[in-house]
Amino acid sequence: MKKNVLLLLLLFFISSLFAQIHEQQTQHFEKFLQVEKIASREVKISLLIKPYTSKKKFVELLEIDYCKSDTSSKILFTDESNSEMKMIRVDTNQFVSIHLIFSKRVSSKKCQKIINDFQIIMKRCLMNWQDFPISNQSIYYIGHRGGVITHFQENTNDVIWAGKTLGISYVEVDVLLSHDNIPFLGHDWKYMSDQTKIIQENDSIDVSRAYYHDEQKVMFLSSLLQKHEFIILDLVHNSLEDQKKIINYLYKHFSKNILSTIYLQIDRFVMYKYIQSINTEILISYNYRDKNTNRWKPNWINQMKPFFDEIDMFVINPSKKVTSNLLKQFGGNAHKIIPVIQRNNVTEVKRVVSLGFKFVMIDDVMIMTNRLLKKNVISFENLVK
Repeated sequence: MKKNVLLLLLLFFISSLFAQIHEQQTQHFEKFLQVEKIASREVKISLLIKPYTSKKKFVELLEIDYCKSDTSSKILFTDESNSEMKMIRVDTNQFVSIHLIFSKRVSSKKCQKIINDFQIIMKRCLMNWQDFPISNQSIYYIGHRGGVITHFQENTNDVIWAGKTLGISYVEVDVLLSHDNIPFLGHDWKYMSDQTKIIQENDSIDVSRAYYHDEQKVMFLSSLLQKHEFIILDLVHNSLEDQKKIINYLYKHFSKNILSTIYLQIDRFVMYKYIQSINTEILISYNYRDKNTNRWKPNWINQMKPFFDEIDMFVINPSKKVTSNLLKQFGGNAHKIIPVIQRNNVTEVKRVVSLGFKFVMIDDVMIMTNRLLKKNVISFENLVK
């Protein structure tokens, strides 16, 4: 009897361990999608937050792939030739959810495939992203400074919307602090001085009047976070004191965002400790950069190892620093690494994908996609699915 009890406990421990490993390896966007089994052939799939795609666009996307709709009843019926589904009900009262009822003749394996297909559609509605197949694998793009910076002014509202529309899942932008302590988007003070004539001594009134050469307006951080989610805020071009002011501002006004969908990007261990002192649940992106390496101690990985579990993301720039040896040093936290692809290098994208990465950071999704198409790495049919 005791042996049986011990065996059951051991099996429970092993299953719990596998569940924890799976949870750690699940990408961060998964927690915004919920799948509930209502009955043996009924499933409800729900987005837990507001999607970027309009609710009307969401229904249109479902109609393209699956069915025609009766908008008055919010019920979508599959085509007569399609006998897999009995009914698809769409609820857009709060966020978005769909209720699937399968025909009895459909196998459980086919049901699961259909559920997976619907999850992909809902994720794309959530952030308008595309998955890009490379060598029978898929990657998701994070946009550096917006992710379409060859075509739009970086760190502006237009480049962020363009990136989301073109299939970028997360957007990385840079944050600076005005002289009167109001955060706004801008790469660094030299760039802002050259492009907009804003200097570090200017206050928020001057920032509000500033435009780039192409007439794009400089954007305040508060405006960004009122319109967008899924952002990485790069703070590293500020002094330590200004970084603390920005963090305090965010925690005071946007604590929900930085605890759920917004990452704060830092490159100093002292800033990591400062954020931890405020709230250990704040999402942190740690930026390992190749340039200005004098700001890093040679043993930075060993220094950070005790805190690997607490840090949510590691941005490695350039991606060529990401080697099998580096992955060994990160161990079970290697899946948190985001490689930064420089110069839209298709070969480098394929290399990091071969190492198992799902997310890469790039400068311009349009150029990258064109190069992948030209080299027959992805097909147009897969791109527009």
